[in-house]
Amino acid sequence: VNDIEEDAAAAERLYRRGLELLTRHYGEGSIRLLHGMNSLVGLLGSRGDTEAEAIARRALAISQSATGPEHPRVADQMHKLASALTRLRRLAEAETLARESLALTIRAMGPGHQVVASSRLPLLAQIFDLQRRHAEADQTYEAAIAKLATSAVLNGEVRRQYALVLLG
Repeated sequence: VNDIEEDAAAAERLYRRGLELLTRHYGEGSIRLLHGMNSLVGLLGSRGDTEAEAIARRALAISQSATGPEHPRVADQMHKLASALTRLRRLAEAETLARESLALTIRAMGPGHQVVASSRLPLLAQIFDLQRRHAEADQTYEAAIAKLATSAVLNGEVRRQYALVLLG
C-alpha cells in the first residue's frame, strides 16, 4: 500500500525515525518529542502493543520534568497513559490515572473547562463500563453531557460515545 494512512508499518517507521532525529538534535528529555511519542503511542496502542505503555510513561515523565507536576500538559499526558492502559485492559491503573488527570485538569483549568467534559469524564466512564460498573459509567457520561449542554458538537460526540457503550 502506498498510502501512509493505510500502512501502519510505514507510519511506525516514520514515527520512530522522526523521534530518533529529534532525540539526537534536542536530547532524550526534550518536550519536542511529545507529539511524535503520542502519535506512536496511539498507533501501537491501537494494535494492543504493550510498548505503548512504556512510551506513554516516558512522555509523562518528560512532561512533568519540563513543566512541573501541576501543568495542564501533565494532565494531558496522564490522560494519554490512562487511555493506553485502558486499551491494554489494565483498568485499575487506568482508573487511577484517569482520576488523577481529571483532578489535575480541574485544579489547573477549572471544573467548567470543556476538556473535563469532552475528554476526562468520558474516559473515566469508559473505564467504569469496562469494569462492568454500569451505573457509574451512566452517571459519568450524563455529567459530561450536562457540562457540554452549550456545545452542540462536543455534546454530540460524547453522546455518540455513550451510545456505543450502551449498544456494546
